[in-house]
Amino acid sequence: MAMCIDLKERFGGKYRLLRDPAYYAEHGARGRVDDPWLWIIAGRFADIFPWGRQMLGVSTHGRGARAHRLATLPFVTVVQDADDGLTLTFDIQHFAEVATLAGLRRKRRLSKALLEGSRKTWFTATAVSAQKSSANATGHSGTTKESSGSNSRDLDAAKDMQTCLELEIVSRARATVPRHTTDVESVAI
Repeated sequence: MAMCIDLKERFGGKYRLLRDPAYYAEHGARGRVDDPWLWIIAGRFADIFPWGRQMLGVSTHGRGARAHRLATLPFVTVVQDADDGLTLTFDIQHFAEVATLAGLRRKRRLSKALLEGSRKTWFTATAVSAQKSSANATGHSGTTKESSGSNSRDLDAAKDMQTCLELEIVSRARATVPRHTTDVESVAI
């Protein structure tokens, strides 16, 4: 397979990447193949995709002013001029200029304050859950065999709730941390 620019590795931490619709045609709805040719960076006015080792392509969503401005850039080559938009190629060194005109969508990220707030919420919920489960496990009144069974069920439910909270916080934090940190500082989880 010919090599191309790996958008996921190079821009995956900064921009929202999508799979090309052809990916599902080639690999099925549940395909798990990591093919760098089939990634696109979605934009408001155009999408960027690999064109070769040092080239990227941009396909506009229409023939409006943005498409015209992209086509008139000196480093861009028009490959296809169709009724519904343009397909252009450019060298990777001009990515920033094309990205601005294409209106590329950046990844959503939690601010550090919001991330810290979610951690505090999680720790508070975990502490309350642990207190309730320990209170249920020790029992405040006379403990019988029947009530100790319900206490163990309550303890299991509290542990399940704690596990769910942990998974939710970790998944939220992971969604905000870039997988490949090249120009973005990493956030400790």
